Amino acid sequence: MAHDRIVPPLEGSAAMSADSTFAANVDRTLSLAFSLAYRILGDRESAANACETAYREVRQLPGGTWSAAEETAFLALVRSAALALKGPPNPPSAPLGPRDSRVNAVNELLLAASPLARRAIELCYFGGLSAAEAAELLEAPVDEVRQAMRTVLLAIASSPAANPAEGVQR
Repeated sequence: MAHDRIVPPLEGSAAMSADSTFAANVDRTLSLAFSLAYRILGDRESAANACETAYREVRQLPGGTWSAAEETAFLALVRSAALALKGPPNPPSAPLGPRDSRVNAVNELLLAASPLARRAIELCYFGGLSAAEAAELLEAPVDEVRQAMRTVLLAIASSPAANPAEGVQR
């Protein structure tokens, strides 16, 4: 994906400063954004288009820049752009059953988890990132991120309220 495709030059000296700040943000996030879009869409051109859409939307914001703390929100924007290109998912073939009670049970377990575990699960399972990518974003060791996710996922798997299926042995 060409950097020029995402960061076209603006006019004027104030714009040049904004250009360099925006270009630095693109340099910092492009590989992660492209990786996320590629995992969702499965082809390079569509992933490049999703990234371009997200970067253009951010550039239209006042100041056209974002802080490192806002990168997660930006990645959610990339994910939204990629999912919009992908189209609606196929409907489930069968009803899910007593969804509300299971969802509530999982939410309670997630709320009881550490902030690192909650954020890591959000990034990996809902954001499509690998544990290594999430660890980099969370500025935590990858083994710590994996262990935090594993602890919560085991709690969910062993919870009868989250998994009401009969006859399942753990």
